[in-house]
Amino acid sequence: MRWCTVGVKVEFQFHPGIGDGLNRRSRRSLISDIAHHRAKLGFRPTVDEKRGSTMYSTIMVPVDLAHADTVEKALITAGDLGKYYHARVVVVGVAHTAPGSVAHNPEEYGQKLQAFTQEYSNSTGCPMEARTVICNDPAVELDDALAKTGKDLGADLVVMASHVPSFRDHLYHANATYLAGHVDYSVFIVR
Repeated sequence: MRWCTVGVKVEFQFHPGIGDGLNRRSRRSLISDIAHHRAKLGFRPTVDEKRGSTMYSTIMVPVDLAHADTVEKALITAGDLGKYYHARVVVVGVAHTAPGSVAHNPEEYGQKLQAFTQEYSNSTGCPMEARTVICNDPAVELDDALAKTGKDLGADLVVMASHVPSFRDHLYHANATYLAGHVDYSVFIVR
């Protein structure tokens, strides 16, 4: 028998074998219930002893508006983490100086990113802000631009959407792989 203490007075008891038959949806529901009870009891996030603050204070979420449908889970996850840790959530989009498929110029890209960010801010209930980064050649400069932006923002966590691996990934690295290996803050990859 294992005990899982939640908050001050609520406890859930797990008997051997009972949790083994839960499917993913049931487990998610149970985790959601536990989080709800913790919040109801006034549970506060973990405090980082070194900094004297919550574990995450600034969360950066890089997005590609050309593939906006693939970043939904990452934005929802970042919104949930932002609410839980009372963290600032910054949605970062990298714009090209030349006209592209998403926008004709960086100003138009910034407006679209702002509207996109506002939509997810409203749906998650977590305040989010938009930050546009302008690059001459995003295909070459993207990794360094994201790393520099994360450092400039003082990000403690980057929540990134992943993609289904393809043959191209064996020849070239993914952006999340670069960030995870070259920055001193955490990278959370959501598939």
